[in-house]
Amino acid sequence: MQNHSGDRWTEESVNQRLDAVLEREARRVLDRAEEENISYRKAAYRQGIERIAGAIRERGNNQDGE
Repeated sequence: MQNHSGDRWTEESVNQRLDAVLEREARRVLDRAEEENISYRKAAYRQGIERIAGAIRERGNNQDGE
């Protein structure tokens, strides 16, 4: 992200941003595991698959040659 906008981030800033993302995503996995009564591993796997599927939907599926 910093390269796209031309910003330069300090190592401390990068680590703070990374910590925030990891905490948010870990909380989502923990919440999902509890809500669906599944293991943390399965919850993390489902989260990952959904993110990939969402990215594919946003990008579009060009396998049809369109």
